[in-house]
Amino acid sequence: CCLSRTFSKNNPETKVHCKKVEDFLEENGPTPVEFREKQGRVSVVLCSPPCQSFSGSNRDVDHNSEKDLYRKGLSLKFFDAVVTTGALAGVFENVEGMWRRPNIYFLKKIVFDHLK
Repeated sequence: CCLSRTFSKNNPETKVHCKKVEDFLEENGPTPVEFREKQGRVSVVLCSPPCQSFSGSNRDVDHNSEKDLYRKGLSLKFFDAVVTTGALAGVFENVEGMWRRPNIYFLKKIVFDHLK
C-alpha cells in the first residue's frame, strides 16, 4: 500500500482505500447503488494484480493449482470494482507474464468479457 500512502499524504482531502479488492467490494456493497450510498462517487480504481501467478520468474508454479487460479481470479475482480464503484477510470498494472501462454485464459477474459 505504499502507493496509497504516498497518494494520501499528497492529497489529504481524498478518501483512499488500500485493501484486497474482494474485501473492498464485500464491505461496500455488491451493487453500484449500495456502493454509492456507503462511499459516494469514485474517480479512479487502481489495481495491481498478484504478480506471483503471472511472473515469468516463477517457473515452478502449477498454473492450474487452486491457489494460483485464485490469485489470477483476483485480477478479474478489478473490473467488478470499476463497475461497482462507477469509477470514471480504472488503472490496471501490466504484469508481463499475463501475456504468456499459460495465462492466456485470463487475458482473453479481460479483453472479451470486460473490455467489450
